[in-house]
Amino acid sequence: MKINILFRKLFQEIITFFIIAFDSFVFIIPNKKKRFYDICCIKVDALGDFILWLDSSFSISNAYKDKSKILICNQINYELAKNLNHFDEIYSIDLYKFKRNLKYRFYCLKRFNSLNIKLVMHPTFSREFLLGDSIIRAINAKNKIGFVGDYKNQNFLFKQISNNWYSKLIKTKVLKMHELEINKKFLESQDIK
Repeated sequence: MKINILFRKLFQEIITFFIIAFDSFVFIIPNKKKRFYDICCIKVDALGDFILWLDSSFSISNAYKDKSKILICNQINYELAKNLNHFDEIYSIDLYKFKRNLKYRFYCLKRFNSLNIKLVMHPTFSREFLLGDSIIRAINAKNKIGFVGDYKNQNFLFKQISNNWYSKLIKTKVLKMHELEINKKFLESQDIK
């Protein structure tokens, strides 16, 4: 039984390395046009965490009201995000397809790679290597901010790799916090009230 679990885990890690290697093609094929934005938020969480993040979304929108802003979110949150009018543009992704369909994944990452952004914020504490971290990697930006986070959604090796895709990682002393506290910590790190 333990051997089956070990083989399954090893197989998943090999597939993950294959997917990340495949993602590298996004950087090889040049983009014709780059679209410029000041701020990008990546919030690909499920509906519950997204709803808890809405106050932060409002605060970010107010803090950067004169700047062009985009949001990359989970497809299930698209209509809600659109109706809030906190962002100038919203890109939604189907998380299931993004993780399993290489053609769809390539299309999405290529689209994100065509963006030229001043500041990218990824305020998810328990980062995922094949989701938010991969999106961060694809976006052209000098300033990419996220949490150091935990190992809930990724192992040590993948976390060490993806840490290099950020220009700044926010550390917290307490690893078990409520989602609202996590959101507050992120805003405080950016001097946003």
